[in-house]
Amino acid sequence: MQKFSKQSDFLDAAMKHIQPSASNSTVFDALRSGISEADGELRKEEHATDSALGLRVGAWIIRSEDIPVLEAISIGAAAATAVAGPAGLTAAAVVTAVSGFATLCWKAWRKGATLSKDEVAVLGFLQVHGPMSMEDLKTMATSQIKDMTAERVELAMKSLGEVELLNGELVDLVRKDASGRWKVRAV
Repeated sequence: MQKFSKQSDFLDAAMKHIQPSASNSTVFDALRSGISEADGELRKEEHATDSALGLRVGAWIIRSEDIPVLEAISIGAAAATAVAGPAGLTAAAVVTAVSGFATLCWKAWRKGATLSKDEVAVLGFLQVHGPMSMEDLKTMATSQIKDMTAERVELAMKSLGEVELLNGELVDLVRKDASGRWKVRAV
């Protein structure tokens, strides 16, 4: 466990776990911004100081179990933004989508949601490119992530439909919109 007295030191340490595939400066900055935003939102919530995760006002902590999630967030962001190609999304759209994705994942994780690499990747595609049909999501994910299968996408979507948080609350991180396409839902 690493403990930091300043948020900037915490963010610097967290960003050391970002994979080289997310080294694009726009994506990197958006991931940093999203994790910072999630941290700020969690600190504002009353129950964050009482959680069993060891979050305390005045201290920033990276636990060993946080590292795979940080890595998965970076891989998910890189895969989701690679689909559009360098000119496919404007810089502003990339920053907004990737930052929102990082905020969603980090906040859900710190609230106790257990997120697999597949689930994080699916959230990345939906945040950056959604809403989308299940078929479009499967096509996109299987074409961008090595060893991803349509079945793994379906399993990730199923589990994201009902996620238990540390406080026992069940939340859906994905849902269908009025047109029947899937999108993310913030916690």
